[in-house]
Amino acid sequence: MTLNEKLRSKYDPDRFSPLDMYILRLSDVPPWIANAFDDRFTVWGIINYELETGHTVRSAELNEYSRRRFNNGHIRKLFDAGISAKTANAYAERFSLKEIMKLYEKRHYPGEVNGFSEVFDCDDICLLLESGVDGATAETYINISDPAIDELNDPDLASRVREASENIRKFDAKSIALFHSRRIPPHIARDYRPEFSPEDVHQLILHNIRTQEANRVAGRFSVKDIRRFAAKNILKTAYGFDERFSAATIELLLDIGCHWHVNDYDPIFDEAEVYVLHKLGVKPDNIRDKLIPSLKKVMDYVLGRYNYHPDCDKELFWQEFTRKDMPNVLEDLTLIGSGSNSVVLLDNPKVRLSDIYPLALKFTDNPEEEYILLTMLSDPEHVIRLKEDSKRFKHDLLGIQLEYIEGETLETRIQKNGKFMIKDVFKYGLDITRGILELRGAYQGRIPIYHRDLHDRNILIENRFDFSEGEWEEFNRQKIDRAVIIDLGAATVDPYDVYAQNKAYGGNNDLISLGQLLYKMSTGHNLFNEGPGFTCNTAVKKDIKTIRETVYDDPELFQSYLNKVREDVKDRNLADLIVYLLDDDLWTQPGLEKVQETERVFERYAE
Repeated sequence: MTLNEKLRSKYDPDRFSPLDMYILRLSDVPPWIANAFDDRFTVWGIINYELETGHTVRSAELNEYSRRRFNNGHIRKLFDAGISAKTANAYAERFSLKEIMKLYEKRHYPGEVNGFSEVFDCDDICLLLESGVDGATAETYINISDPAIDELNDPDLASRVREASENIRKFDAKSIALFHSRRIPPHIARDYRPEFSPEDVHQLILHNIRTQEANRVAGRFSVKDIRRFAAKNILKTAYGFDERFSAATIELLLDIGCHWHVNDYDPIFDEAEVYVLHKLGVKPDNIRDKLIPSLKKVMDYVLGRYNYHPDCDKELFWQEFTRKDMPNVLEDLTLIGSGSNSVVLLDNPKVRLSDIYPLALKFTDNPEEEYILLTMLSDPEHVIRLKEDSKRFKHDLLGIQLEYIEGETLETRIQKNGKFMIKDVFKYGLDITRGILELRGAYQGRIPIYHRDLHDRNILIENRFDFSEGEWEEFNRQKIDRAVIIDLGAATVDPYDVYAQNKAYGGNNDLISLGQLLYKMSTGHNLFNEGPGFTCNTAVKKDIKTIRETVYDDPELFQSYLNKVREDVKDRNLADLIVYLLDDDLWTQPGLEKVQETERVFERYAE
């Protein structure tokens, strides 16, 4: 028998080639050892095991490693790491060789790691176990049990809904470790919306902010904001504000006593503008559509001092805006009043010492025409003056700067005191007439101005004491009491032009308007509307317009109203003067001679 035949008779000929047998024999690996290794082990693998371990390795032990999971190379690594076949095989199939070795190295054995859901990988399991969370506990944080889902008739639908719920409400290993370490049970952790991070949930629970409160504002307010609102007991209130309001703005609004009614401001105003409007006293129900462009100019002026724009960093803006060491512009500005499309603010420089006198700032959507008309007047006494030292705002023509006159509008005086004493009716009537004459004498009398909008809100009654400079003794003071025309927004140099926006009071005749003002001052109510409303009220203005035009179109009815004037106005001279003013064409501006004659009549009776 040849050598090859002898070898074949001992080594497994179905597994080893003659060359394999030769190599094994040269390496002193006897046939009964080589044949004992299963076919996963190559010749060189068998030799290496035998040579490096000093023939101490039992092939039966190596063969016990799972054929399904471990090859020759895997087994060598496991063996070298001291991981027995029994231990390695016990790890769940989803764990790779690398993961098994990592788990074993960290002393996480099959009995504890196999209990974790497959959603957790090796690193997750290590983190959880090191945090004291076992598989059963981890499962409670990710398992969604909802009877409503289970009761769905369609099993496929129930499965999809359950899967979707798990994806929304499932927590990762880091989250679970955090919750467990801080003793937050899974049913509470899962109740918070997914917009909250695990750390957020912990902070919310730590500050006793319940899920119902927190979930309502999830995604809108940060946890820091939610905690602050909850500490002030205003979280529910803050939720009621529109989405346009940030947490910082809501806090400022609530600090000044402003609540959900700010939601009624037109959406065209952003949060900073709403804050300023409310602070100035401009309420949502007082903002007509025609007034919005003017109010936007007010916002540009006020917020422009702080370099505000809608896309700026709101938090930084409010920090700057509310700094205690910075003069608050809203302490200087006061709303004087607003018309159909204009807003007037008082800019009182009690903080900005560089200014000497307060200003009346008028904002309209088209201030250029009024500005030009005011420049045509030559130092009027009974018409508002343009400020000589600051004719325009520092940027473009946002509005016009006027002298500030301390007093009340004629409308306010009638509201507060009712009818005037006859001597005051004559006095203020004379002032208004002189104001009309000052307008007629504009540009040295060559380009007369016609007001077209005289009513009780456009007349200011100045009432103050004037002191000589540096002298404050009582005997040096002089009382100023005069009526001043304050609004040229509807004025024109064209006597035939009818002001389309205000035909409701005096038509196109300034003296007819004056006649109605005299009647109102002497009786306390409108001639063509005896209700309690005033001319700024839209419904009242429409009623006045309807009745007045009907009266002027009917001679008999018109005569009855002239008789009404004589009955209601007890002073005969004043009644005659009012009739004189009213008895004219409604749509034609009176000639200069009639205005001058009116002044002479007033001078005759005014004290």
